[in-house]
Parts: sequence; C-alpha cells; structure tokens
Amino acid sequence: MSTRSVLLRTGTAELLRLRTVRSTWWFLAAYAVFMVGLGAALGFEAAADPVELQGEPAWMTVRYLTVAGQFALLGLALTAVTSDYATGGIVPALQWTPRRTLLLVARWSVLVVVAAGTGVMMAVLAAFTSATTSGGALTLRAGDGLDMVAAVGVVLAAGVTLAVGLGFLLRSTGGGLVTAFLLMLVLPLILPQLGSWMT
Repeated sequence: MSTRSVLLRTGTAELLRLRTVRSTWWFLAAYAVFMVGLGAALGFEAAADPVELQGEPAWMTVRYLTVAGQFALLGLALTAVTSDYATGGIVPALQWTPRRTLLLVARWSVLVVVAAGTGVMMAVLAAFTSATTSGGALTLRAGDGLDMVAAVGVVLAAGVTLAVGLGFLLRSTGGGLVTAFLLMLVLPLILPQLGSWMT
C-alpha cells in the first residue's frame, strides 16, 4: 500500500476517533462559549463607553480572546494524543499503522485542521458578536478582519503543533498540560529579559 493511501486512511481514522470522543465536544463547546460570550461582553462594554472606542474595529477583541481561549484547543490536542497512551489504545493504533511517522503526521494534521478551523470560525463569530452588542461603537469591516483571522489560524496551528509534539514526547496528559501552560504563559515573560532579540 502506498504512503499516500496509508496517510489518507490513517487521517480518516483519526478524524473519526476525534469526532466520536465526548471530550472533543466539551473542549470545542468551552472554546465557543468563551469566545462568543466574552465577545458579547466586550461589545457591551464598548457600548457603555462609546466615546473611547468609537469606530474601533471589532476584530481587536479577537486578539485578546484568542490568547486566553486557545488553551481549550491545546487541551483538546494534548488529550487526543495522550489518551491513547493512558488507555493502551496506542497498541492497536500502531498495529494498524506501524509507521509511527505516518501516525504522527496524520494525527497532527487532523488536530491542526480542527483547531485552526474552529478558531477561525469562532474568531469571526466573536467579532460579529462584539460588533452587534456594541451598539455601533465597534465597526466590522472585512478588510480589517482578514489579517486578524489569518493570524488566529497561524497562532492556533502553531500552538496545536506544540501540544501534539509535547503529547507524543511526554505521553502524559498532566505533564503535557503543565508543560504547555508553562511554555505559553511563562516563556513569553522570561524571553524579553534575555535581550531585545528574544522578544
């Protein structure tokens, strides 16, 4: 069987596995509620003080929401990888796809597409909600949003890549979550202290 067909078959199996696990839907629901709920809250806040934010793009709310909300998607990626090691499901997965690299690439690509796709959809929905609840204080121009939506997709794809790599490396949900949180929260605070080039 060719590498391409094995990769396609493994990716389809990974997508089916991800779809049928209840925790996937909990993580995605938490992310959606966070993004849309806080998008609405920021819109109401802009409506309460329209002078300060008058004419500002609603897309600016997406930047702040994505930074905090991405942890739900990182948790989804980590548990999708590490749960196989905790339950022993990695044994039949490797029997079915004995080439570990193909399993890694298939799992990574499915998780990146799901996380980045969800992130982009929720970014658009959060910006729309912010603009709607702001009473006209925030604007929603498509031209302003293209760069922001692209940035959200790239940031989430990079974060999920990090989470998948940590999951395969550590094989522990707890260890992976703690390491991912430390890397995402503490490292950006430490690196600028080491010199301006690290920023």
